[in-house]
Amino acid sequence: YEQKHLMTAFTGELYFNQPFDQNVLTDYALRESFSHNFDVDSFEISQLFITLGCKNWSLDAGKFVTPFGRLEAPVFGNARKDAPFIRTEAILFRETGLQLRYEPNHWRLAAAITNGSKGLDTNSSKAIVARLGIETDNLVGGASVKWQDGIGSEGQKEFNNYAGIDLAFRRGRLTLSTEWIYNEYGLRRPGFNLDDIDWGRSIYNRQLNNGLNNPLTGWGWYSNVIWRGDPGTTVFQYGEFHPNPVGDPIHDETTHRITAKHIRPVNRRIDVYVSGSFENWIENAQDGRRREGFFLLTGFQFNF
Repeated sequence: YEQKHLMTAFTGELYFNQPFDQNVLTDYALRESFSHNFDVDSFEISQLFITLGCKNWSLDAGKFVTPFGRLEAPVFGNARKDAPFIRTEAILFRETGLQLRYEPNHWRLAAAITNGSKGLDTNSSKAIVARLGIETDNLVGGASVKWQDGIGSEGQKEFNNYAGIDLAFRRGRLTLSTEWIYNEYGLRRPGFNLDDIDWGRSIYNRQLNNGLNNPLTGWGWYSNVIWRGDPGTTVFQYGEFHPNPVGDPIHDETTHRITAKHIRPVNRRIDVYVSGSFENWIENAQDGRRREGFFLLTGFQFNF
Protein backbone atom coordinates (compact mmCIF):
# COMPACT_ATOMS: atom_id res chain seq x y z
CA TYR A 1 0.00 0.00 0.00
CA GLU A 2 1.38 3.45 -0.98
CA GLN A 3 0.14 6.95 -0.27
CA LYS A 4 2.34 9.86 -1.36
CA HIS A 5 5.76 9.01 0.11
CA LEU A 6 4.54 6.48 2.70
CA MET A 7 4.57 2.77 1.91
CA THR A 8 3.34 -0.21 3.92
CA ALA A 9 3.70 -3.89 3.01
CA PHE A 10 3.10 -7.30 4.52
CA THR A 11 5.29 -10.27 3.57
CA GLY A 12 4.66 -13.90 4.40
CA GLU A 13 6.35 -17.18 3.43
CA LEU A 14 5.01 -20.42 4.90
CA TYR A 15 6.48 -23.93 4.65
CA PHE A 16 4.64 -27.24 4.91
CA ASN A 17 7.11 -30.03 5.73
CA GLN A 18 7.07 -33.81 5.77
CA PRO A 19 8.38 -34.86 9.23
CA PHE A 20 10.79 -37.73 9.75
CA ASP A 21 9.65 -41.02 11.25
CA GLN A 22 10.12 -40.97 15.03
CA ASN A 23 11.56 -44.51 15.07
CA VAL A 24 15.18 -43.30 15.38
CA LEU A 25 17.95 -45.53 16.72
CA THR A 26 18.86 -44.23 20.21
CA ASP A 27 20.53 -47.22 21.83
CA TYR A 28 23.04 -45.11 23.79
CA ALA A 29 23.56 -41.51 24.92
CA LEU A 30 25.57 -40.25 21.94
CA ARG A 31 22.93 -41.33 19.42
CA GLU A 32 20.20 -39.96 21.68
CA SER A 33 21.83 -36.51 21.59
CA PHE A 34 21.71 -36.51 17.76
CA SER A 35 18.11 -37.73 17.56
CA HIS A 36 16.73 -34.19 17.93
CA ASN A 37 18.33 -33.24 14.61
CA PHE A 38 15.46 -35.15 13.02
CA ASP A 39 12.72 -33.08 14.68
CA VAL A 40 10.85 -31.30 11.89
CA ASP A 41 7.80 -29.07 12.27
CA SER A 42 4.99 -29.84 9.83
CA PHE A 43 4.18 -26.12 9.62
CA GLU A 44 6.98 -23.53 9.55
CA ILE A 45 6.88 -19.75 9.28
CA SER A 46 9.79 -18.89 7.02
CA GLN A 47 9.03 -15.16 6.80
CA LEU A 48 6.31 -13.04 8.33
CA PHE A 49 6.89 -9.31 8.70
CA ILE A 50 5.37 -5.89 8.13
CA THR A 51 7.25 -3.06 6.43
CA LEU A 52 6.85 0.69 6.83
CA GLY A 53 8.74 2.78 4.30
CA CYS A 54 9.34 6.39 3.35
CA LYS A 55 11.54 7.34 0.38
CA ASN A 56 14.87 5.52 0.89
CA TRP A 57 14.07 4.33 4.42
CA SER A 58 12.15 1.23 5.52
CA LEU A 59 11.50 -0.55 8.81
CA ASP A 60 10.74 -4.29 9.01
CA ALA A 61 9.19 -5.92 12.07
CA GLY A 62 8.84 -9.68 12.37
CA LYS A 63 10.74 -12.63 10.88
CA PHE A 64 12.76 -11.77 7.77
CA VAL A 65 15.76 -12.85 5.67
CA THR A 66 18.97 -12.10 7.56
CA PRO A 67 20.70 -8.95 6.33
CA PHE A 68 24.06 -10.70 6.77
CA GLY A 69 25.84 -11.25 3.46
CA ARG A 70 24.33 -12.28 0.13
CA LEU A 71 23.59 -15.81 -1.09
CA GLU A 72 23.38 -15.56 -4.88
CA ALA A 73 22.78 -19.23 -5.72
CA PRO A 74 19.30 -20.80 -5.46
CA VAL A 75 18.63 -23.16 -2.53
CA PHE A 76 16.17 -26.04 -2.91
CA GLY A 77 14.18 -27.64 -0.12
CA ASN A 78 12.80 -26.07 3.03
CA ALA A 79 15.67 -27.40 5.15
CA ARG A 80 18.22 -25.56 2.92
CA LYS A 81 20.75 -28.39 3.28
CA ASP A 82 22.23 -27.74 -0.17
CA ALA A 83 23.63 -24.35 0.87
CA PRO A 84 27.35 -23.70 1.58
CA PHE A 85 28.83 -24.84 4.93
CA ILE A 86 29.11 -21.34 6.39
CA ARG A 87 25.41 -20.87 5.64
CA THR A 88 24.13 -24.20 6.99
CA GLU A 89 26.37 -24.24 10.10
CA ALA A 90 26.99 -20.60 11.04
CA ILE A 91 24.96 -17.85 9.36
CA LEU A 92 21.25 -18.05 10.10
CA PHE A 93 18.93 -17.79 7.08
CA ARG A 94 16.26 -15.92 9.05
CA GLU A 95 16.23 -13.44 11.94
CA THR A 96 13.36 -12.23 14.12
CA GLY A 97 13.20 -8.65 15.38
CA LEU A 98 13.40 -5.10 13.97
CA GLN A 99 15.36 -4.19 10.85
CA LEU A 100 16.08 -0.68 9.58
CA ARG A 101 17.10 -0.32 5.93
CA TYR A 102 18.45 2.70 4.04
CA GLU A 103 18.89 2.31 0.28
CA PRO A 104 19.91 5.51 -1.52
CA ASN A 105 20.92 4.99 -5.16
CA HIS A 106 23.25 1.94 -5.25
CA TRP A 107 24.01 1.84 -1.52
CA ARG A 108 22.49 -0.81 0.74
CA LEU A 109 22.61 -0.28 4.50
CA ALA A 110 20.76 -2.54 6.96
CA ALA A 111 20.87 -2.89 10.73
CA ALA A 112 18.73 -5.23 12.84
CA ILE A 113 18.15 -5.99 16.49
CA THR A 114 17.11 -9.63 16.72
CA ASN A 115 16.06 -12.03 19.44
CA GLY A 116 16.42 -15.77 19.31
CA SER A 117 18.15 -18.66 17.65
CA LYS A 118 17.18 -20.69 14.59
CA GLY A 119 13.47 -19.91 14.28
CA LEU A 120 13.00 -19.77 18.06
CA ASP A 121 12.97 -17.14 20.80
CA THR A 122 15.88 -16.86 23.23
CA ASN A 123 14.78 -14.49 25.95
CA SER A 124 18.23 -14.22 27.54
CA SER A 125 20.02 -13.15 24.36
CA LYS A 126 19.86 -10.30 21.86
CA ALA A 127 21.88 -9.79 18.70
CA ILE A 128 22.90 -6.96 16.40
CA VAL A 129 23.17 -7.78 12.68
CA ALA A 130 24.34 -5.18 10.16
CA ARG A 131 25.50 -4.93 6.56
CA LEU A 132 26.94 -2.09 4.46
CA GLY A 133 26.92 -2.81 0.74
CA ILE A 134 26.64 -1.59 -2.81
CA GLU A 135 24.53 -3.02 -5.62
CA THR A 136 24.56 -2.26 -9.34
CA ASP A 137 23.48 -4.22 -12.39
CA ASN A 138 26.92 -5.89 -12.62
CA LEU A 139 28.39 -5.69 -9.12
CA VAL A 140 27.21 -6.59 -5.61
CA GLY A 141 29.46 -6.27 -2.58
CA GLY A 142 29.26 -5.71 1.14
CA ALA A 143 30.62 -6.21 4.63
CA SER A 144 28.51 -7.71 7.43
CA VAL A 145 28.73 -8.40 11.15
CA LYS A 146 26.67 -10.22 13.78
CA TRP A 147 27.35 -9.85 17.49
CA GLN A 148 25.38 -11.90 20.01
CA ASP A 149 26.15 -12.54 23.66
CA GLY A 150 25.22 -16.21 23.25
CA ILE A 151 22.33 -18.55 22.44
CA GLY A 152 20.69 -20.31 25.39
CA SER A 153 20.87 -19.81 29.12
CA GLU A 154 23.49 -20.42 31.80
CA GLY A 155 25.71 -23.47 31.19
CA GLN A 156 24.08 -24.23 27.82
CA LYS A 157 24.79 -20.83 26.26
CA GLU A 158 26.71 -20.91 22.96
CA PHE A 159 28.77 -18.25 21.19
CA ASN A 160 27.24 -16.97 17.95
CA ASN A 161 29.40 -14.22 16.43
CA TYR A 162 30.63 -13.75 12.89
CA ALA A 163 31.89 -11.10 10.48
CA GLY A 164 32.19 -11.39 6.74
CA ILE A 165 32.39 -9.95 3.26
CA ASP A 166 30.48 -10.86 0.10
CA LEU A 167 31.11 -10.08 -3.56
CA ALA A 168 29.35 -10.92 -6.82
CA PHE A 169 29.99 -10.05 -10.47
CA ARG A 170 27.21 -10.33 -13.05
CA ARG A 171 27.68 -10.28 -16.80
CA GLY A 172 24.86 -11.43 -19.03
CA ARG A 173 23.83 -14.96 -18.02
CA LEU A 174 26.93 -15.51 -15.87
CA THR A 175 27.29 -14.69 -12.14
CA LEU A 176 30.45 -15.22 -10.10
CA SER A 177 30.05 -14.81 -6.35
CA THR A 178 31.93 -15.48 -3.13
CA GLU A 179 31.48 -15.00 0.62
CA TRP A 180 34.02 -15.19 3.49
CA ILE A 181 33.45 -15.18 7.25
CA TYR A 182 35.29 -15.25 10.56
CA ASN A 183 33.29 -17.24 13.11
CA GLU A 184 33.17 -17.54 16.93
CA TYR A 185 31.13 -20.46 18.27
CA GLY A 186 31.04 -23.20 20.91
CA LEU A 187 29.77 -23.49 24.50
CA ARG A 188 30.69 -20.55 26.73
CA ARG A 189 31.25 -22.56 29.93
CA PRO A 190 33.05 -25.85 30.62
CA GLY A 191 31.47 -28.86 32.28
CA PHE A 192 28.50 -29.54 30.00
CA ASN A 193 28.27 -33.09 28.63
CA LEU A 194 27.62 -32.99 24.88
CA ASP A 195 25.60 -36.22 25.12
CA ASP A 196 23.04 -34.24 27.16
CA ILE A 197 22.28 -31.87 24.28
CA ASP A 198 18.55 -32.01 23.53
CA TRP A 199 18.17 -29.10 21.08
CA GLY A 200 20.13 -30.46 18.09
CA ARG A 201 23.79 -31.46 18.07
CA SER A 202 26.42 -30.47 15.51
CA ILE A 203 27.97 -33.38 13.59
CA TYR A 204 31.06 -31.18 13.27
CA ASN A 205 31.43 -30.88 17.08
CA ARG A 206 30.88 -27.13 16.94
CA GLN A 207 29.47 -27.24 20.50
CA LEU A 208 32.72 -28.04 22.27
CA ASN A 209 34.00 -25.77 25.03
CA ASN A 210 37.37 -24.05 24.69
CA GLY A 211 37.56 -22.67 28.24
CA LEU A 212 35.44 -20.24 30.24
CA ASN A 213 34.12 -17.51 27.92
CA ASN A 214 36.74 -18.46 25.32
CA PRO A 215 35.10 -19.25 21.96
CA LEU A 216 36.06 -21.75 19.33
CA THR A 217 37.14 -19.84 16.23
CA GLY A 218 37.50 -20.50 12.54
CA TRP A 219 37.11 -19.02 9.10
CA GLY A 220 35.37 -20.18 5.98
CA TRP A 221 34.45 -19.28 2.44
CA TYR A 222 32.66 -20.46 -0.68
CA SER A 223 32.46 -19.44 -4.35
CA ASN A 224 29.71 -19.90 -6.92
CA VAL A 225 29.65 -20.10 -10.70
CA ILE A 226 26.05 -19.55 -11.80
CA TRP A 227 24.90 -19.84 -15.40
CA ARG A 228 21.32 -18.74 -16.06
CA GLY A 229 20.84 -20.28 -19.46
CA ASP A 230 17.92 -21.12 -21.66
CA PRO A 231 16.02 -23.00 -20.44
CA GLY A 232 17.66 -23.79 -17.05
CA THR A 233 20.02 -22.52 -14.36
CA THR A 234 23.20 -24.41 -13.42
CA VAL A 235 25.31 -23.81 -10.31
CA PHE A 236 28.78 -25.08 -9.35
CA GLN A 237 29.84 -24.31 -5.80
CA TYR A 238 32.88 -25.03 -3.68
CA GLY A 239 33.66 -23.97 -0.11
CA GLU A 240 35.80 -24.71 2.93
CA PHE A 241 35.72 -24.11 6.67
CA HIS A 242 38.98 -24.01 8.64
CA PRO A 243 38.52 -24.38 12.42
CA ASN A 244 41.38 -23.45 14.72
CA PRO A 245 42.50 -26.80 16.24
CA VAL A 246 41.63 -27.61 19.86
CA GLY A 247 42.68 -31.27 19.95
CA ASP A 248 39.38 -32.86 18.85
CA PRO A 249 39.81 -34.89 15.63
CA ILE A 250 36.25 -34.28 14.41
CA HIS A 251 36.12 -30.55 15.14
CA ASP A 252 39.66 -29.88 13.91
CA GLU A 253 39.08 -31.37 10.45
CA THR A 254 38.84 -28.80 7.64
CA THR A 255 35.53 -29.25 5.83
CA HIS A 256 35.52 -29.23 2.02
CA ARG A 257 32.09 -29.09 0.38
CA ILE A 258 31.41 -29.15 -3.36
CA THR A 259 27.90 -28.79 -4.77
CA ALA A 260 26.38 -28.94 -8.25
CA LYS A 261 22.74 -28.13 -8.96
CA HIS A 262 20.44 -27.53 -11.90
CA ILE A 263 16.90 -26.21 -12.17
CA ARG A 264 14.89 -26.52 -15.38
CA PRO A 265 11.39 -25.22 -16.14
CA VAL A 266 8.87 -27.71 -17.49
CA ASN A 267 6.32 -25.02 -18.24
CA ARG A 268 5.37 -21.56 -16.94
CA ARG A 269 4.31 -22.94 -13.53
CA ILE A 270 6.48 -26.01 -12.84
CA ASP A 271 10.25 -26.41 -12.38
CA VAL A 272 12.25 -29.58 -11.76
CA TYR A 273 15.60 -29.54 -9.97
CA VAL A 274 18.47 -31.74 -8.83
CA SER A 275 21.23 -30.90 -6.37
CA GLY A 276 24.16 -32.98 -5.13
CA SER A 277 26.79 -32.19 -2.49
CA PHE A 278 29.98 -33.98 -1.45
CA GLU A 279 32.16 -33.52 1.64
CA ASN A 280 35.43 -35.07 2.77
CA TRP A 281 35.07 -38.28 4.80
CA ILE A 282 35.78 -38.35 8.55
CA GLU A 283 37.13 -41.55 10.12
CA ASN A 284 35.74 -42.74 13.49
CA ALA A 285 33.05 -40.06 13.50
CA GLN A 286 30.62 -42.11 15.61
CA ASP A 287 30.89 -45.57 17.19
CA GLY A 288 34.06 -46.29 15.18
CA ARG A 289 32.30 -45.64 11.88
CA ARG A 290 33.31 -43.35 9.04
CA ARG A 291 31.16 -40.33 8.20
CA GLU A 292 30.70 -40.13 4.44
CA GLY A 293 29.54 -36.73 3.26
CA PHE A 294 27.06 -37.15 0.40
CA PHE A 295 23.77 -35.38 -0.18
CA LEU A 296 21.37 -35.71 -3.11
CA LEU A 297 18.14 -33.76 -3.52
CA THR A 298 15.71 -33.84 -6.40
CA GLY A 299 12.13 -32.66 -6.83
CA PHE A 300 9.85 -30.15 -8.44
CA GLN A 301 8.26 -26.85 -7.45
CA PHE A 302 5.19 -24.84 -8.42
CA ASN A 303 5.36 -21.13 -9.19
CA PHE A 304 2.34 -18.94 -8.49
